[in-house]
Amino acid sequence: MSVPCLAVAQDHFKAILVLLSQSRPLCAPAYALARPMLEAAIRGQWLAFSATADQIEKLLNDTLKFPSFNSMLSALEWSGLAGIAVTQSHYKTFCAYTHTGAQLISRMSTGQRIEQRFRPEEIAELIDHCEVTLLLAGAAIANIAGNAACLEEIATLVPSNSLPQELKAYS
Repeated sequence: MSVPCLAVAQDHFKAILVLLSQSRPLCAPAYALARPMLEAAIRGQWLAFSATADQIEKLLNDTLKFPSFNSMLSALEWSGLAGIAVTQSHYKTFCAYTHTGAQLISRMSTGQRIEQRFRPEEIAELIDHCEVTLLLAGAAIANIAGNAACLEEIATLVPSNSLPQELKAYS
């Protein structure tokens, strides 16, 4: 059940890149997808490393909802698998973009016209965050598969300040 969630995170990343690669980049929907990408990655990690057999069974039978995002982060914190420092610092902002909050509205208007005003460094930060989320999802898949060589390779790609505990042994 965890790997499909992690695969959804990968698909969201691909969609974000497609949206940003348009001749007129579609920044608002790209930012809106960052939150579900992050949630899919955290859900996949929670299912793989923190959920009980009973919780998984109830989720499969549609008799249990996923815990809150913060609850899943807390459950994952013991292992560092969630990349806590990255996710907590970005989640609230991504919620505002997903739900058309002030951050998004302020970047869609010049006051006189409706047009995107995303700075290149903001777009670069979005891509950086999504790449780290993607790498952490990949690390979870490698961990599930017991692929130490893949974990070692991922550890070389994740910025050191975002390395989860699971990867620190390989850096």
